[in-house]
Amino acid sequence: MRIKALFYIIFAAALAVGIWWMFEYHTIQGIVSDGRNRIPGAVVRIQATTNSTVTDTDGKFRLWMPFDRDSVIVTAWKDMFFINGRTATRTTGLVNIRLRTFTQEDNTFYEWVRPHHDPDQPLACQTCHEDLYQEWLSSTHARSATNPVFLQTFLGTDADGNPGVHPGAQLDHPGMSMPCGGCHMPTAAIEYGDAYVVSPGDSLFGADLDGVHCDYCHKIVKAYPNAEGNPGALSVEVMRPSENSAFPQLFVGSLDDVVGRDTYLPLYTESLYCAPCHHHIEENGILAYPEYSEWLASPYNDEGIECQDCHMKPSGKMTNFAPARPGMRRVGVERDPMTIPTHHTPGVHDSTFLASAVDMRMDASVAGSVLNVEVSIANVYGGHHVPSGTPERNMLLLVKAVSGGQTLNLSQGSVLPDYAGLGTDATDYAGTPGKGFARVMMDSVTHEMPVGWWRNTTKIYEDTRIPARETDLSRFSFELTKNAQPVTVTATLIFRKHYKAWADAKKWEQHDMLMAQQVQTISP
Repeated sequence: MRIKALFYIIFAAALAVGIWWMFEYHTIQGIVSDGRNRIPGAVVRIQATTNSTVTDTDGKFRLWMPFDRDSVIVTAWKDMFFINGRTATRTTGLVNIRLRTFTQEDNTFYEWVRPHHDPDQPLACQTCHEDLYQEWLSSTHARSATNPVFLQTFLGTDADGNPGVHPGAQLDHPGMSMPCGGCHMPTAAIEYGDAYVVSPGDSLFGADLDGVHCDYCHKIVKAYPNAEGNPGALSVEVMRPSENSAFPQLFVGSLDDVVGRDTYLPLYTESLYCAPCHHHIEENGILAYPEYSEWLASPYNDEGIECQDCHMKPSGKMTNFAPARPGMRRVGVERDPMTIPTHHTPGVHDSTFLASAVDMRMDASVAGSVLNVEVSIANVYGGHHVPSGTPERNMLLLVKAVSGGQTLNLSQGSVLPDYAGLGTDATDYAGTPGKGFARVMMDSVTHEMPVGWWRNTTKIYEDTRIPARETDLSRFSFELTKNAQPVTVTATLIFRKHYKAWADAKKWEQHDMLMAQQVQTISP
């Protein structure tokens, strides 16, 4: 018994020493302050990890030191402060992290920094963030101010520069100012203080040419859903630093452990950040860009799935968004690639991304002399309606049944509308079996359709799009010929950025984007 008792005593003592040693030598302790007062509620993190805590009411914190690391960088952040950090080792005493506040007043004299590499501008984004820069450069954000299709739609010209070609906002409202600049040329709109003053086609200079660029996006501190005709830059608040401040630069982002001129804001991971441009209500009451309101009413909002979760989903390839390169003052750290959002922002220009939003199923069966076809299209991953965005985007379901080399006649079911293309081109599908999905605008006076959403007399004629997590079901019947041979039924779903007639008139090169296709062969 004495030996057994002695064993338990030794075991308990060893356990106590082990616990003491673990806390004493494998934890990091410290204080976060502003140099005078301690800061409670600051987020403290071992950089580039999920190992984090929050300072207590005395500004104190304690973190576990990773067992496989001899030194780490401990960072701290709180709202209205720059992120800062200190190196900690296993033998470091208290880690004191001092946070500095940034100027809470926007500097209207600030000169926007262009993203492209410039030896005279060391803070140009490309210098340190080449990979992120290339992603942004491939996005529609980078071309928002200079996109030819956008400019030609506003001015009423075609791809060759010929005037008077509809659709055209300036053709419908000659000389009238419109708020397009708020989203397409945001920094120019901010400089003038009015989205209506800046118009597509105006001479732009400097960063205004770069559209929705890095420095603009990373200066936003508040965003509002636009509801008063001032979209984009006039529905956000930006914080441009003063040259006279201790830190004459400020970048806001989605990470709370980037040490330097940076701060963190939860807004950057929320759909609200996208609302100023993607919830644009025209003066005629038309919701020109409805993506945010559609997301708001969808199950995704209830589930906490934000716009960025799909449109800025990490590629899983980038592990350091500021790797060492010539000319860099600071070098980034290696991170989990699933924590670095893509800046490519895929959307309707990415066929793979677009196709992933829907799931199409087809079932064909024969009943006597009739072939019945049922097609279901489910919006499985679109956080808003499909299609969405500017109203001329449309999706077409084409259904075709062929037997013995002959196309069977439709006896029951819908046919594609006129906007699918009237004419004799191989891609003119109006009147053929299928269904169109679009938000079609009509002039309430002339009854012309489709028309631009910017007209004062525009109203919504129909909206056949598929809301998030909902399914459209279409049924078609075809007449079988006598002595019918096996029938091949094909259901094809395509997407078009523009109505066929508009693209033809404007001489835009438009390719049908395949979203889904099902083929089934059946014997009568």
